[in-house]
Formats: sequence, structure tokens, C-alpha cells
Amino acid sequence: MSIYKKWADKAYPLPLRIAATLCGATIFVLLIPLFFLRFGTALDRQWGLQITPVNLIWKAAGGIFLLIGLFFALWSIGDQIVNGRGTPIPVIATQKLLVHGPFQYCRNPMGFGTSLAYLGLSFYMASLSMVVFSMVFAGLFILYIKLVEEKELLERFGESYREYMRSTPFFIPKGR
Repeated sequence: MSIYKKWADKAYPLPLRIAATLCGATIFVLLIPLFFLRFGTALDRQWGLQITPVNLIWKAAGGIFLLIGLFFALWSIGDQIVNGRGTPIPVIATQKLLVHGPFQYCRNPMGFGTSLAYLGLSFYMASLSMVVFSMVFAGLFILYIKLVEEKELLERFGESYREYMRSTPFFIPKGR
């Protein structure tokens, strides 16, 4: 039995799930975007990089991507806390397999939403370095999901997860 399965076998009260999620959110909502902003814009200045021309189209596209991404990320986090009786954090994993709500559109709506939000922020700031950071983040996130999280979900949910994998896209949502 993996350590993830041991963590997932324990139920946690709602206040603890919310507190843990808020701690995790500090990293993904505050620290990573601050890193992108600080170092992305500095690299752009140093190397003379910028999306040009900076205009309303880039700002609007960035804002739309950011809002859609935040919507998917927050919707999936809420679903994990309320319906999954867990969190996105592996040590307080969901107690049941989620296949409805945002999870009916793709298996990783939080990762999709977060990646899209970071890309939106990059477009809004017209920062090529931030676009690269966003793509690297998305790639590393996908790698983690493929190498670690999907194996853990197969161990916990077995054939139910295998069927879900067959019927639902991995990362990019599709309409129902």
C-alpha cells in the first residue's frame, strides 16, 4: 500500500480540509504568480523581450484566460472539499472518485484552470518569459499527474478510475 493510499484512507473534518486548502492556495494563488511577475518581467526587461504590440487584444485575451482558469480551478477545489470530502493536497485526499461537476469535462480541471490562469496572467502582462514559465509549470504539473497522481488514483479507485480515464479527457476539457 502506497503512502498516498494510507493518507487517503483517513477522513478529515471540513475545517481542517478548508485550512489545508487555504495553505496550499497560498502557494498557487500568491507565491507562484509573484515569482512569475517578479522574475518574468525582470527577464523581459533584461533581454528586451515582450509580446508586441501590447494592445487591448492581449489584455482582453489574458483577462479572459485568467477568469476561465480561475473558474475551473476554484470550482474543482470546491468540489473536492465538499463532494469529495478531501482536498487537492495528497495528504488530505478525496474520499471518493469525482466524475461530475468540473471533473466531467476533464480529469484535471484544477491543473487545467491553474495553467490557463497563469497563461492569462502572462498574456495580460505581455511577458514572453512568463509565457515560458507558464508552459514549464503546465508541463511539470502534467508530468507529476502522469507519473504519480494517476497511479495513486488507480490504486485507490481501481476499475472505476480506469473507466473514467477511458471516457474523460486528461487535461483539456471537452463539452458534454
